[in-house]
Amino acid sequence: MIENDAFLTAYCCVMAFFIGSVFGSFLHCYAWRTTHGESVMKGRSHCPECNHVLGPIDLIPILSWIFLGGKCRYCGKTVPVKYPISELVLGILSMLIILRFGISLVSLRNLIFAYTLFALTLTDLYDYLIPDTCILIAIINWLVFAFFCYENLVATGFTLLTAILFAACLLGIVLLFDKILGKESMGGGDIKLVFVCALYLGFFGTMFMLILACMIGLIFAVVTRYRKSNENGQFPFGPALALATMIMMLYGEPFIMWYRSLY
Repeated sequence: MIENDAFLTAYCCVMAFFIGSVFGSFLHCYAWRTTHGESVMKGRSHCPECNHVLGPIDLIPILSWIFLGGKCRYCGKTVPVKYPISELVLGILSMLIILRFGISLVSLRNLIFAYTLFALTLTDLYDYLIPDTCILIAIINWLVFAFFCYENLVATGFTLLTAILFAACLLGIVLLFDKILGKESMGGGDIKLVFVCALYLGFFGTMFMLILACMIGLIFAVVTRYRKSNENGQFPFGPALALATMIMMLYGEPFIMWYRSLY
């Protein structure tokens, strides 16, 4: 029985990694097209340099980039390493979610949410954009699984009120800073994202997520020396929120339990 369980776990991890890497490729394509004015639903994948349509051998996650030497098979231009890194990261993240939550509806819910966070992370890095489509998908995903992942309607309602509270407080702080600084201090997409993340994390999870996101954002800003800031001095905060959310979702529960035990 133990051997069978180990084999099943290993098999599920391999499948999760494969599926995650495939979605990593697709979502990077989605982000690139969204921020470059191309239709996501029309047209086959193509090289961004020569526009040649890519064949099946060009689209194998991670392996195609390695076998082709990191170059386009048609024009010879270098394919940025960010493409296989995206596939690798989402593959590993999918595997971690399966290991953390097992084969369950919670895993499926969190996988969909993770893919949504990954997509909006890329669009925010590309063009300071958090698509409303991603926010809507994450909300619908939470609503669908709320009937299965919460004990009762009271727990569901409390989580929803928690999300509204965090978003409203953040909006108030942002409006205050906007008035003091005379410019936009945080984009509306970030506030919507905090609301969505709170739906999945709850009160304490969201509280620590925001602290962690500020730390991650500050480190990222220092390391990159604001190379990702735009002409208005704005900085993409969505990636920090997404990363902090996934860290809290995967590993935050023991810390939250310890903190709550203090009271």
